[in-house]
Parts: sequence; C-alpha cells; structure tokens
Amino acid sequence: MKFCHPDIEPVFDTEIDKINTLVVENQRLLFNLLTDINAQLDGHDGRAIVSRDNTPLQTSKYLELLDRFVPFDINRKQLLSAAAARLEKIAVEDISFVKTMELLGALEEHLSTLAFELNCDIDFPKLSISSLIKASGISFRDDYPTLGEKLTDYFEAVTELERPKLFITLNLRSFISDEETELLLDTVIGNGYNMIMIESSERARLKKEKRHVIDADLCAIY
Repeated sequence: MKFCHPDIEPVFDTEIDKINTLVVENQRLLFNLLTDINAQLDGHDGRAIVSRDNTPLQTSKYLELLDRFVPFDINRKQLLSAAAARLEKIAVEDISFVKTMELLGALEEHLSTLAFELNCDIDFPKLSISSLIKASGISFRDDYPTLGEKLTDYFEAVTELERPKLFITLNLRSFISDEETELLLDTVIGNGYNMIMIESSERARLKKEKRHVIDADLCAIY
C-alpha cells in the first residue's frame, strides 16, 4: 500500500524491506495531518490518500490510526463481530456441520427437559450456532507480556478477519524500547503487514527503519 499527503513530499510505500517512519517536529503540520486522517476515518473528505496498485482506497475501510497504547484494546467490537461471523461460517462447513447440528440438537433437548419442570409451554426459537457463539462472550486473549506482541497479534487478526489495512501508529516509540521495536518491525515486514510510524520527535534510528524528518521550520530531511 501507499500513503501520501499534499503537504508532505514523499509517497510512503509499505511494500519495501523497511518500515517508514515520519518524524514531524512542526506541531501545526502534525495537527493538520492527524486531523485530516481522523476526518476521513469518520467518513468525511480529506487530502490524505491511501492506495494499492495506484488505485485510491476508502480511507475509513483501509486505514487504522493507532494513537492510544495505554491501554491498547485488542477487543474492538467490529473485530469481535468479524471473528464470530467467521466461526459461524466454519461451524456449518462440511467438516463441522454434523457435529454442529448434533450439538444444537443435544442442547435443545436438554433445554426442553429443563423447561418440562415448569408449568409453561416453552420453546427456543432463537437457538442457533450464531446465538451460541455470541452468548459465549467471545474475546481475544489480552494478557501479553509486551505491547509489541499485542500489536503483532492485532495486525494479524485484522488482516485475517477484515482485510489488509494500513496501520499508522502515533508516537509508538514513546511506549516500547528500541529492542522491542526492532522485533516488531521484523515481524511486520516478515508477515507483509502495512505499517507507518508517525513520531513527533526523533529517537535512535533502527536498522529496519526508513526515516523521513520534517523539522520545526518545515525543512525536510531524508
């Protein structure tokens, strides 16, 4: 994927063997850039462009701006819904269909046995694999030893359950060490995820990083 903005000279290509870092030291430019991205995520028009194979993509569908890391919530409602839908699809595929029907039948029989103890005529019309999956309280594991590992699994889940996206992080380097960042970048590149880091100040340059700096005077340094 590629990302560009008319106020920033380079076009950022994620399909290279490094991760692009954009360091914006000018506060107004950083504010305007993030405001533009957020507006597009809310469905409004903007100047930033996300593209693939030189075809513009809908920013709200293909870009995620990750700007909160404390806490970083991997259990996003839309992503959980996508996971539930995928599980439901798997449950009725050939290899699982018979077992799924047996499970539903056994559960309905057990519920009917319980209902027989009441002086009421009770039925369970909404019993389905979909309702069972939702009732299970589906969630992603959230006990990660490091933020970098959690981000890696989040990128994997989004790519698997929704679609390949461009992940833009804001000031991630303020929250994880250089060593942890190196491991994260290696994993992102190795798995072909699309990632750009936006930072407001410079930190140690990493081996897998392609850095672009716009200083306080709007001078570009590449």
